[in-house]
Amino acid sequence: MGAAPYGAVGMPSAANLRRLGVFGDADFPELIPGQSQYPFIRPLTSYTGQRGFAVTLGRHRYTVEYRTVAGLDSWIDDAAWTDPSGIVRTDPGGGVIVRYQDLDSDTPWNTTVLDFHPDAPVSTRERHPGMEAGESWTSPGNLMRLEVVSTTSSGASIRVDFPGLNKVERWSGVDRYATSAAISLKSFSPGVPVAYVASGAVYADALSGAPVAGKDKGPILLVTSDRIPGSVQTELRRLIPGKIVVLGGPATVNDEVLSKLQDYTAGGVERWSGLDRFETSAAISAKSFAPGVATAFIASGRIYTDALSGAPVAGKNASPVLLVDSSSVPARIQAELTRLRGCTDRCGCCVWGACC
Repeated sequence: MGAAPYGAVGMPSAANLRRLGVFGDADFPELIPGQSQYPFIRPLTSYTGQRGFAVTLGRHRYTVEYRTVAGLDSWIDDAAWTDPSGIVRTDPGGGVIVRYQDLDSDTPWNTTVLDFHPDAPVSTRERHPGMEAGESWTSPGNLMRLEVVSTTSSGASIRVDFPGLNKVERWSGVDRYATSAAISLKSFSPGVPVAYVASGAVYADALSGAPVAGKDKGPILLVTSDRIPGSVQTELRRLIPGKIVVLGGPATVNDEVLSKLQDYTAGGVERWSGLDRFETSAAISAKSFAPGVATAFIASGRIYTDALSGAPVAGKNASPVLLVDSSSVPARIQAELTRLRGCTDRCGCCVWGACC
């Protein structure tokens, strides 16, 4: 039955009381792995309230309870004693007890008490397996972490995290503008050399600027054509950028927005743009990359998906993204590709990376 955690007769374990029907779901719930949780469990000898919980991770099952020196558990050692090496111990006994079950074993009903203080005591009555306030334990594989936040005679407050399961984070805001600010907040410290600002309604300029932002270690923040959203203003105040670069022409980010951006940097505000999205991508490249780059990435300026997939790769490799039309290469893009080659022969021809 696992009547006591370490030796003498006392309260049956919380798991067995649940199995016998003494505890219901409210007394001993099953926690669902996922987000952090903060259960408060009362001593096992209490007559009301939550007296423990269980967590199942695959074939591993853990049950948690809180034992104090009271009632049927009044035998728990809480006095000072001297261990075999001559050291005086003041372990209080009891604490937050964790039991383990292997559900795939031949005897899945058997439990093992995890001993968090294996200090070779003189007798089993002096064992102190439980965790006290400030102590924590992480299960194998980093799947679950238990931290005892506080303990009193009334109960124990426990934080339960699942670091091994929380491998996917969401960076988001209430809209695309707040999301750009949230991504910046997660990624950049104050004092960035540059912050790039682009339209949140027209994708092309931000996609052309993404590799440059990666190369220059600055964020891209989104604005409307005539307004700086509050979330972006807050992020700009935090970032204190060395300068601000607006990507795109007045049709996507007007001059009034450009003027207001002056309030968020001491280094001035520039606009990098052309007559259309194709010329703008060429202008961004010309401002950011010297001749002789190893690779230039070309994508449609009409459909954003390919450029969106390629922009991180271009940023990783310090390469530009240049936008072309569905069936033609605009003259300004041709000129920028020629410049990026970095060398020409007497006829003005060049093979990529090496002169003819």
